[in-house]
Amino acid sequence: MLIMSDVVNNGKNALLQTAANIEQAAAYCSSNYLNSHNQKDAIGETMNYATQSLGTMIHQLSHLATTFLKVLDEKVDNLASIEDKVSKLGMELKIRQEKVARKAIGSCTVSKVPVKYANSKMRQEPPADFVRRPIDYTALDHIGHGFKSQVSSRSLYLCQD
Repeated sequence: MLIMSDVVNNGKNALLQTAANIEQAAAYCSSNYLNSHNQKDAIGETMNYATQSLGTMIHQLSHLATTFLKVLDEKVDNLASIEDKVSKLGMELKIRQEKVARKAIGSCTVSKVPVKYANSKMRQEPPADFVRRPIDYTALDHIGHGFKSQVSSRSLYLCQD
């Protein structure tokens, strides 16, 4: 606002000074017209002063308007950046509110007790395959009073492949 008021005050002062200069030129032209012997030249000079004064006034108004528009553009940019910051803060606020609401909902629920699974033991090697052997009835013949066989037990093992 300070920049804008400075621009307006400087433009106002320049316009007031130009208005004072135009009044002085008008007073000079009026006295020149009344005192001049050649009024046609006086009117031409007055027209030149009027054209020059109007051009100066238009230039100053244009400069003031351009400067004022630049200041307004800067203000719009500042407001846009402030609006962007406010919208970001609003989004962050909504995110935080949602997090708090989710925590509140989570506190109302029952927490699960984690299930602990027994560690599976390492896989043991399967036992060796069963080898079926024929029954040797003569293995205990040398003990006690048993009947002795003629077929040896070794030959039984060799026959079975």
